[in-house]
Amino acid sequence: MEPFKLNPDPGLVKDLCGLIETLRGPDGCPWDRKQTPHSIIGYLLEEGYELTDAVVAAEPAAVMEEIGDVLFLLLFLVQLYGEKNDFDLNAVLAGVHAKMVRRHPHVFSDLVVEDTAEVSRNWAKIKQAEKPFGQSAALLDRIPHATPALIRARRISAALADAGLDSRAAEDVWLRIESAMSACRQSSLQAEPRSAHFNYGELLWALVAWGRITGVDPEKALADSLDRLEVRLQDLEDDPGAARLKADAIESAQPDGASRLFE
Repeated sequence: MEPFKLNPDPGLVKDLCGLIETLRGPDGCPWDRKQTPHSIIGYLLEEGYELTDAVVAAEPAAVMEEIGDVLFLLLFLVQLYGEKNDFDLNAVLAGVHAKMVRRHPHVFSDLVVEDTAEVSRNWAKIKQAEKPFGQSAALLDRIPHATPALIRARRISAALADAGLDSRAAEDVWLRIESAMSACRQSSLQAEPRSAHFNYGELLWALVAWGRITGVDPEKALADSLDRLEVRLQDLEDDPGAARLKADAIESAQPDGASRLFE
């Protein structure tokens, strides 16, 4: 069986680009005409999450549809920047093609690698070499500021640990967790919203560090717990009688009784 090849119909690509041009044109759609790069980012993130859901659910038809939505928004962004003469689609395609060739010398050149770890190391070296002369890579350069907070925290924690700037001992981190929990409690008792805000952030940060040490991905752990909650709630909705009994039990239980939904 021959390997699958990406072989897009140039006419379809041109048609989609033309459609976006029409939507943005004088006789186009008022909503599309008022969009800016900043406004599109929110929709792009939302469609990215929907694409992720479709991939996780292993639904090819849904994946195809969501890829189309993401592709449309990416081309829409190119159109917005093209209208300001910043760059066009040809520049985007040529740039990423050159970058991928440059960063895969073990494929497009004579470099020999032993494993994927060496590929990753070479990638990092090549990426650093692409920076302007004299510009060194900061410790957190590879972590986009807009990354969701839990993922960003995990990556920062790992970077600090690799640089020897954060503890690798679970007991040390656990002491930080206990300290942050105590500070949160004090903030609550003293009704200090601003202090509670930052102490809560410190607690989350410490918990992320504990997850790094113990091999727990905070984003996935929370997502899995929420999935379990949704299953429990669905079970209750499917059995109204059981739902009433469960609600009564939770209502009459201790303050942490609602957590039983996660059980």
